[in-house]
Amino acid sequence: MVSGTVVDVSPERYDTVRLGMNNALAGTTVGLLTMIPKAIGMAVAIVLSLFAPRLGGAAMGMRGRGGRRYQDDRPDELRVPGTPFVLDGDDGTSFDCYLRGEMRGGAIRLGDRVEVRGRIDPRSRVLQVGELVNARTGATTRGYVDPSARMPGVRLAVQAVVLLVLVLALLTMCGMV
Repeated sequence: MVSGTVVDVSPERYDTVRLGMNNALAGTTVGLLTMIPKAIGMAVAIVLSLFAPRLGGAAMGMRGRGGRRYQDDRPDELRVPGTPFVLDGDDGTSFDCYLRGEMRGGAIRLGDRVEVRGRIDPRSRVLQVGELVNARTGATTRGYVDPSARMPGVRLAVQAVVLLVLVLALLTMCGMV
């Protein structure tokens, strides 16, 4: 935690997070996970059409929304706002700070006395702000980042592993491995 005074607030800037590959893997994973229930539904529809001809057309209509894909609902990229500012600490140290996300709870103003919680990025030496508390008003400001834009690399790796496990499980079930 660092206490100090805000001495400079730069204009908000935007980082672009690309989600195309995450969306593609998510769509493929959903398709594989729903393959067996869809096949069971089709088998039930065929059996119903054989034994109850009046229900044949209705049973074939049980397919749902068909053709709608998971990734069509999600954007391929998101713009995440961020606010850079400079904080002069009570001990005389100056910190370059960055609050990533849409500000929730309050604003950052020049001359505010604040307490900042966060971590210093070892590469850029910038204090990545987790939360900022205004000493005068008591308002707590946090940055909100859309969940799909958080750690896209980690999500991509996890989705790839899940997809690989699903493919191996399906190949094993089919007797190919």
